[in-house]
Amino acid sequence: MRCKLDVYDLEIIRHIEDLLKTDFKIGPDDTIEVNSLLSVIEELFYAFKHLIEEINEIEEDRDENYKPIPVSDQVGISDKDFL
Repeated sequence: MRCKLDVYDLEIIRHIEDLLKTDFKIGPDDTIEVNSLLSVIEELFYAFKHLIEEINEIEEDRDENYKPIPVSDQVGISDKDFL
């Protein structure tokens, strides 16, 4: 079964194809197979899941390896300079 895509939906699918480097086989009459639409959803899901995992790894790395730099160290002065 094929679904007719309106201009907006067609543009979105084309952008997704570019982002995911894939071809969802849109017909010359701007139609797409329902299975291809499900494939779009599945690929977006896994791409999103991968990005969330990367963000979590970066946050974990930050938390394990970096500490905040106190303002006094950043500007080179401390309370002792004023006593």
